[in-house]
Amino acid sequence: MRDLLLPGLRIKRWIVALVLSLFIIGTACLLLFTGLWSIQNQAIIGLALLVIGILFIAMSVWKLLDRLIDIFGPDKRGKLLSILNRAGALNRGPKIVAIGGGTGLPNVLMGLKKYTRNLTAIVAMADSGGSTGRLRDEFGVLPPGDIRRSFIALSENTPMLKKLFETRFTKGTLAGHNFGNLFITALREATGSDEAALLEAGKILNIRGQALPVTLDNTHLHAKLENGKIIRGETNIDIPKHDPRLRITQVFLNPRAKAYHMAVKAIREADLIVIGPGDLYTSIVANLCVGGIAEAIRHAKGHRVYVCNLMTKEGETTGFTAAMHLREVLRYLDAPDAIDTIVVNNRIPDRRLLKKYERQHSYLVQIDSENLRSLGVEIVQANLLREPVLVRHDAEKLGKVLRALTRR
Repeated sequence: MRDLLLPGLRIKRWIVALVLSLFIIGTACLLLFTGLWSIQNQAIIGLALLVIGILFIAMSVWKLLDRLIDIFGPDKRGKLLSILNRAGALNRGPKIVAIGGGTGLPNVLMGLKKYTRNLTAIVAMADSGGSTGRLRDEFGVLPPGDIRRSFIALSENTPMLKKLFETRFTKGTLAGHNFGNLFITALREATGSDEAALLEAGKILNIRGQALPVTLDNTHLHAKLENGKIIRGETNIDIPKHDPRLRITQVFLNPRAKAYHMAVKAIREADLIVIGPGDLYTSIVANLCVGGIAEAIRHAKGHRVYVCNLMTKEGETTGFTAAMHLREVLRYLDAPDAIDTIVVNNRIPDRRLLKKYERQHSYLVQIDSENLRSLGVEIVQANLLREPVLVRHDAEKLGKVLRALTRR
């Protein structure tokens, strides 16, 4: 605070003007409401001083705020009114809940945060690989990996912050660990609970909206294959060590998990509920298996949207069309009418890029419109592609499509 009073910042003059304004208003009140002085035209003088004081205080506050914005955000100089209007619009924005995990959920969040502050990420808590898996085993924390990505997506656009939280140590005892994961784990140790740690992380990172774990229970994802074999652990499903040609017939959580009450509340109050994109079983269905989540979605008053994946995934969705993805989501929602709209990409990526994916047995998801219509959903097709390095959803394009659905 002392540093703000250093020479050259040009804010002391407005602080003095603010104090002088308060003195003038105080004098006006004495003239108008007390008999301390008895002078000619006392009421008129008092009213004049009151008006002058109010004008001075308004100008002082305005100039002081404008100067502070100039100091802390030089690129926003002279834009105080638009900044205030923008903040007001974001605060009045629609209540949107995005459910998922992995790299798909952050894309949705980055695309939507420019439209509303009432944005909630509900993040899968079944991750068990890499740094996340080690921290779960050693400290008993909730999986920090996916929610870390959501925090970064919801934070203000600070490239260094993103780089810091994505930094992975490559040597020493911390080799393989991600700084963001360690940060969340340290907060958990300091606060004594996962819930408090995630709340504090959101405050420290000044996120726009909130990121909530789907559950506070320590649980693991299991998959049953068509040959009856059970695969334990999200990472073993995600990167199959078994024959990837075997279909998954069922996924479940063991031990059973109960939904975090704040996640259920957010779903119930949402104007728009976005499910996906993301790996069908490990990022999407993993959330729907948590007790209370599917029920909350079924009875939600908001518009329910499923964003279909762009590519199939070996070991999870080999040969899946858009309708097959949706059928699985509806199966775990336990209701044929639990999704109102499906959003699909209709842009075909560059053929050379598709060849690269085909070498990994990953193929473009086909839009089988007739089968989708038979499921009773609205179909929204759009160019959602971000190229040319990877086949990914473009956050801005997806955000515009989803924002349009909230205007109905």
